[in-house]
Amino acid sequence: MYSFSKLEGNRVKLVPLTMEHILPLFDSSRDPAIWANYPTKINTIDDMKNFVLKALEGRERKEQYPFAVFDTERDEYVGSTRFLRISEENHNLNIGSTWYSSKVWRTRVNTECKYLMLKYAFA
Repeated sequence: MYSFSKLEGNRVKLVPLTMEHILPLFDSSRDPAIWANYPTKINTIDDMKNFVLKALEGRERKEQYPFAVFDTERDEYVGSTRFLRISEENHNLNIGSTWYSSKVWRTRVNTECKYLMLKYAFA
């Protein structure tokens, strides 16, 4: 059985998503370019609340495990990513549903997030 928890690297911490992350994630998501190619659009605080609630419901069903991404260099939350399509029976999962504040585009934030997640998945 998978036992997910916080993942920590040099630049980022992947913190299990909670309702307390709604406001900081909303604040980091104000650039409309973030949502240009994402299937969900976050325009209001209620949109972010629904995004988080849906992710937490998926975690309750053990179908996904969402994280809030904390950038230690900027000292703020900068996005979200998750393990999804989790199948313990088949010993597999996907990584995705990722978005980041445009402040951290072209930095090592995504690289380190994916490294931490792949390292965990193959441990």
